[in-house]
Amino acid sequence: MTKMGLKPDHATFAALLSALSHSGMVNEGRYWFNFMVNEYGIQPIEKHYACMVDLLARAGLVEEAYKLIGSMNNKPGVAVWVALLSGCRNHGKLSIGEMAAKKVLELNPDDLGIHALVSNFFAMGNMWDEVAAVKKLMKDSGKKKVPGYSVLDVDGKLHAFLMGDKSHHAYKAIATVLDNLDREMSFIVK
Repeated sequence: MTKMGLKPDHATFAALLSALSHSGMVNEGRYWFNFMVNEYGIQPIEKHYACMVDLLARAGLVEEAYKLIGSMNNKPGVAVWVALLSGCRNHGKLSIGEMAAKKVLELNPDDLGIHALVSNFFAMGNMWDEVAAVKKLMKDSGKKKVPGYSVLDVDGKLHAFLMGDKSHHAYKAIATVLDNLDREMSFIVK
């Protein structure tokens, strides 16, 4: 890119940091984050911090991710806190995760997806009073979470599957095949 005379910008580095985050390349992420600031003078924005927090938290470096949030010039937004909360959930970091959960709810109190994420975090930590409080918030809001679904085209006919729906006429056969595949794949992984 630079050989062609093009100069990377905020978006270039956001895309790079996101790719490194999803690839688990922690050292490379640190390098390019610092390179962006020191070599190009690009001041990190929310997206860059969210990518770095995600990168570190995914790798189990939750404390380092939390310190990075503390170094931000601006007030961290919901994307940064969600990235931290997800890492805390995946790595069982309850104290930092509890604080992140409260920040997420404070910043985005009406998003049912956020409520589900926070509730799942609290459930992972056996924090049942907190789970009940979040579920009550969801119920009191009057909003309903839309279930996830998939649509498949089989021989020109569309089949829709709602998450948790067992009403499809071939459900038992499909579930049996999926269970068998799951068992076979678990042998490969081990």
